[in-house]
Amino acid sequence: EENIKSMKQYLQNVVDGVYPQAVNIERNGDIHSIRKGGLMRVSRPDKALEWIDNLEPGMILVRNLIKGDICLFNRAPSLHRQSIMAFRVRPVPTKTIRMNPTVCIPFNADYDGDAMKIHIVQTPEARDEAERLMLLTKNIIHARYGKLTVATDQDQTTGLYLFTYTDKSRRNEWNNDGFGFTDEGIPYFSKNKAASIYSTVYSEIRNKKGENTYRTVDSLPEPDYLGKYYTGRALFSHLFTVLDAEYVSATFPGNTPLTEELEDGTVIVKRDENDEVEKEEILVLNGKLIKGTLEKDSFGEGGASLAPPFIYHEGYEKGQEKLVEFIELTTRFGHAAHRVIGFTMGTSDVSASSVKPKGDMLYNEYANKIKDVDLAFSRGLLKEYVRKHSPEREIYATSDPLAYIEERVKELADEYEEKLLIPIEDFQGSGNPMQISVRSRARGNKENILQMAGSYGLVRVGPHR
Repeated sequence: EENIKSMKQYLQNVVDGVYPQAVNIERNGDIHSIRKGGLMRVSRPDKALEWIDNLEPGMILVRNLIKGDICLFNRAPSLHRQSIMAFRVRPVPTKTIRMNPTVCIPFNADYDGDAMKIHIVQTPEARDEAERLMLLTKNIIHARYGKLTVATDQDQTTGLYLFTYTDKSRRNEWNNDGFGFTDEGIPYFSKNKAASIYSTVYSEIRNKKGENTYRTVDSLPEPDYLGKYYTGRALFSHLFTVLDAEYVSATFPGNTPLTEELEDGTVIVKRDENDEVEKEEILVLNGKLIKGTLEKDSFGEGGASLAPPFIYHEGYEKGQEKLVEFIELTTRFGHAAHRVIGFTMGTSDVSASSVKPKGDMLYNEYANKIKDVDLAFSRGLLKEYVRKHSPEREIYATSDPLAYIEERVKELADEYEEKLLIPIEDFQGSGNPMQISVRSRARGNKENILQMAGSYGLVRVGPHR
C-alpha cells in the first residue's frame, strides 16, 4: 500500500515509453518464484494497461534500475576487499558501464576493454548491509596498507602539480588571460580566472535517505599576490576552508627537485656534492599550503600524506566522510588546471637535442668502460681489473666471475643513465610536460625520460641483459 502509486507509475511509463519502466510482475509475491523464472512480462504497453488497475499489495513488480539503487561492482580477479564494493546507480542513456577514473585503482581497472560486473542487491536487508559496510565511501582506505586507495590519479595529480609548482624560468610572466607566474615562479591567477577554476569544483553531501545536496565553492580566498591576485597554492588551501578543515597540518618530503638559478639566468636542478637531487619539503599549516609542490605523495592513491589529519581530528567514521568530500573537491580542482592552464605533450617536449653532444661523450666513455670489463675477462686479466676498480669484491669475483661481470656492467650502465639524466632534466625544466608527469608521479619514470630523449642505456629483460 505504501508504494503502490509509484508501482502503477512504472506501468504507466511502459505505455508512455518513459524510463524507468516496469518489466515483470509476480502476482503471488513469492520471491522464490522470481528466482525460478515464474514471472509475467509487462514490458509491452497492452500488458501494462491490463495491470495498472489490477495491481494489489503483496505483488512483486520488477522495474528498471533507478538513481540511488544499490549495486555491487566487481572486477575479477577479486584479490582484496576493495575488489568488490557497493555503488549507487545512476542510469545513463548508453550501453556501457561508466565509472569515475578516480575509482579505477582499487579495481586495477582501465579503459581498454576491461570487463566489470554489476550485481543488483535485492532484499532490504542486503541493501542495508551493503550501504553500511561495502559502499565506496566506506572503503577509501586500503585494508592492507592503510593508505588512500581512492584519491587523485594521473590527470588530477598533474593538475595539482600545475597549480603549485615553481618554474623560475618563467618568473614575472603574465599572459593577459588571467594567468602568470610570480617573482618566485609560482603560478597565480586573476579574480575572474580563479572564479572560473572554482566553477567546476564541487562535492556531494550524502545522507542516509538518498537526498543528496552539493557543496560548491562560492567564495575566494584573500588575495596573496600583489594585493589582487591568487596563487595556485592559495586556491588549493581555500578548499580546507570551504570544508571547515583548517585543522589540517602536515610536513613531508616531496618528489619535486629544488632548482637554482645560475648567474647567466639558466635554471638547473639543485644537487649536493654527490650529484644527488635535493628535493622539496612540503609544509601545510592550519589548512594553508606554505611551501612545496603537490604531487602523488601529497594526495594521491597509495600516498596521501594530507589524509591522516582528517581521521585524527574527526574520528574514523566522520573523518572518512569528510575525506570523501575532500577527494571530490581536490580531484575536480586538479582537472580544472588542465582547462585553465593546459597540458599537452609533443615530440619536442620529450626530446633534448642540445644534450646530444654531452650524451655522445658519456656514451663513448661508458662504452669503453664496459669494453674494458669484457677484455679483462677474455684475456684472463679479471683479477687485476677487480683489484684496480673494486678490490673489496675480489673474493666474490674469483668465486663467480660471470656474476661479477654482470653486476659490474649493470653498475656502469646505471652510472651512465644517472649522469645523462642531469643535463636532460636541466634542459627540459620543471614546466616540461614529461618532467611534470614524472615528478608529480602521475605517470612514467626517469627511464622513460632517458629513452625518449634518445638514450636507451642498458636494455634489460627482467634482471638480465
